Amino acid sequence: MLSPGGGVHPIAYGPVDTEVLRHLQDSFDTREILRIVDLVDTIRARLCEPEGIRDDLLQLHGMAHTVLNGASLVLGATNPTLVEQAETTALYRRARRLPCPAIGAVAP
Repeated sequence: MLSPGGGVHPIAYGPVDTEVLRHLQDSFDTREILRIVDLVDTIRARLCEPEGIRDDLLQLHGMAHTVLNGASLVLGATNPTLVEQAETTALYRRARRLPCPAIGAVAP
């Protein structure tokens, strides 16, 4: 996830691309992750429970809120790194294309 010629910035959750970090600090609203958690809660309450996705999203939000908004460190700086957690969460987004009536019903 490093841009060509970009520097690496060490953060509590592992190294990140300096240019990408600046861009996200200026443009990404970490509350969007919490909105997704609410959606997951709705899906789970309806038909099928996607194991672990809610906890993964909450962990990702905590990391992003710390890194992008300067919030206090609420999670230990252990594995996974921020990049690994984001990639894991992206896999859940891809998985929503799998057969699951609840996810299919509310997915845009």
